[in-house]
Amino acid sequence: MKRILSFLIALAILCSFPVVMGGAMEYSYDNMADFLNKMDILHGDASKGGSYDFDSYLTRAQFSKLAIAGSAYKNSVPYGTNTSPYSDVTRNHWAAGYIKVASQNKIISGYPDSTFRPENNVLLEEAVTIVLKLLGYTNQDFGGEWP
Repeated sequence: MKRILSFLIALAILCSFPVVMGGAMEYSYDNMADFLNKMDILHGDASKGGSYDFDSYLTRAQFSKLAIAGSAYKNSVPYGTNTSPYSDVTRNHWAAGYIKVASQNKIISGYPDSTFRPENNVLLEEAVTIVLKLLGYTNQDFGGEWP
């Protein structure tokens, strides 16, 4: 399970950052979309005609959804939620359930001002921290400063 999760998160990270990779095995956007869809991790954006928009950066909300949907927590996301752990994530926000589950399980954290900033782009450091936490690492394992 950890191997699959690691692959999925790594794939999501690679898709979120424009990278030129020489000599790497190439996958088409259709291959990635099909894989993510079959794994029930990601579906196309209905507001964009089902587009996966692989050329765009991922937001913190989108990455939270990907991380939780590709983890053992995927079945604990409520369809509707009446609370939000952050002042800028309304209970009606499309990712509120994923953000809430990730926050409750200490996979993600917000900012000191009690915000999550769901529309900000996820930083590489944040994405790596989330992946490591999903793999079972704790704050004590990181040591020093980390995002």
